Amino acid sequence: PSATVLVRDGPSGQRQEPSLTSPVETSSITLIAPAAPPAGTAWPYSPPAAAAIYSAAAYYTNSGETSVSSAVYVGSVDGYLRAIRKDGSLKWTYAASPLSAIRTSPLPVVEGGSLYIYFANDNGDVYKVRDDDTGAGFVWKQSLGAALRSNIICSDVSCSGSKIYLGATDNKVYCRNKADGSACPGWSYAPAVSAAISGTLAIDDRTTINSGWIGLEDGKIVALHTADGTSPTSYQTGGAIKSSPYLDAKVVSANNVVFFTSTDGKLYARVSSNLSQLPAGWPAGDYNVDSPIYSSPFSIPGGTGYIFFGDESGKLHQVKKADGTSAAGWPFQAGGAIRSSPVFVPNWYLPQGGQDYVYFGCDDGYIYAVNANTGELRNGWPVATGGPVRTDLVVDPDSSSIIAGSTDGKTYVLYIGP
Repeated sequence: PSATVLVRDGPSGQRQEPSLTSPVETSSITLIAPAAPPAGTAWPYSPPAAAAIYSAAAYYTNSGETSVSSAVYVGSVDGYLRAIRKDGSLKWTYAASPLSAIRTSPLPVVEGGSLYIYFANDNGDVYKVRDDDTGAGFVWKQSLGAALRSNIICSDVSCSGSKIYLGATDNKVYCRNKADGSACPGWSYAPAVSAAISGTLAIDDRTTINSGWIGLEDGKIVALHTADGTSPTSYQTGGAIKSSPYLDAKVVSANNVVFFTSTDGKLYARVSSNLSQLPAGWPAGDYNVDSPIYSSPFSIPGGTGYIFFGDESGKLHQVKKADGTSAAGWPFQAGGAIRSSPVFVPNWYLPQGGQDYVYFGCDDGYIYAVNANTGELRNGWPVATGGPVRTDLVVDPDSSSIIAGSTDGKTYVLYIGP
């Protein structure tokens, strides 16, 4: 039945409408399960008019600190921020003014008993709105004058500080006050930031560190002091950095390691306080995959000895942090380019437990789950969406699910428990 079967032309990902009258010649056909929603929900959410989603969604689970209901927040290229209830139904829609593509992830933050969402768009506008449950209340808007593709980030995990940070296409990293969006006093724009920014800052604002790291489209990785924006160290790769660096920082140390990828086809590891210094045991030639990399590396500090990332040839890589080598059985070959940052979900992270899996989206339109230890595909995966999946996946441990937006305009929530 055409309502339940989707046929794709494998090499190109071109959708082929099923026909009951035309003959089909094929050497083989593989039926892959659609992206089934968690029980009792109506996912995927589909907006009235399809608008591609390129940035990761965000979620909020109410634990009694506010009066608003739990929701998933999604921005898309039509310029709307949408709040979707955990059951997959629409909660509210907020339109940027003027409408401009949103390619940054929303950032929900609880402040003073209310829930606020920060987001930015291609028009160069940064917004703070309040979730009033029946709608979104405007708080402030600041226009920076350059397209914003870098996600807004706080200085700490709980976002309890007074500042937010983001990069822009005008070769600047901005620091803004959460209260009113005004510029942070004493903040400077480091000359070392010499190109447009599309990735997100990695920040360690703990005492004695107080630093952030960002990749640039001219191939440079730059460290910044979070107090004033000055840059103490940088490093030049051989290609553009279109991804976000990953800081492996379980302990407070100036010698933590920053991992970052480049379109020159390499995964790099450098000492965070001196970006020209290789960490002990890391190969001088770095980890070369001979394919451009747009995917951000991902790991869990202290949770695993590996880092994961994908490349343009469709390979998912598992690399040892200690020495830059790969284990037998890796890489895993997917059916298209991987621009989605993989997310590693260890067995202890979900309430129900389970095995260690890595989840990622792919340009072939599927979302994959791969055993993090063996490199084998999880049973029942991949699952199909209606278009390439380039957003980073988000794990919601409260509902044992992952959240993914697709270029088909839909937001998918998938159960990943055992």
